[in-house]
Amino acid sequence: MFESGYGGRKSGFAWLLFSARLAGLRLAVMRAIFFVVSSELIWAKWRDKQGHEVDLIWLARGKWPVVIECNWSARDRDPANLLVFARAYPKATLRVATPDARPGFTHDCSGVRTEFLTLNCLVERITSA
Repeated sequence: MFESGYGGRKSGFAWLLFSARLAGLRLAVMRAIFFVVSSELIWAKWRDKQGHEVDLIWLARGKWPVVIECNWSARDRDPANLLVFARAYPKATLRVATPDARPGFTHDCSGVRTEFLTLNCLVERITSA
């Protein structure tokens, strides 16, 4: 159903050791998701052969992937990587975690819907799914 060109499945203590090497907002997002849904699979990164990449992919058993990009500002986002991922996996949910998404909003780019959320709202969406 889903294949990654980069990254790997991390769970439990090994995942915590892996996450300790990451920095900034991406680390905060990964830790928040991990502690809320620790029994689920989290992929650290996805990259295709052309170099397009997304920051995080959360995989719940039996569900389509949730892609999470981490940006300090909603204005600094380049949609190209999410668009490439959405073409490869059209049923994936696309989300951007950013501190300035207050209130959260949805953006449609080339027919691809992306949700912009703060970290708290992102964790709420994932736990309610």
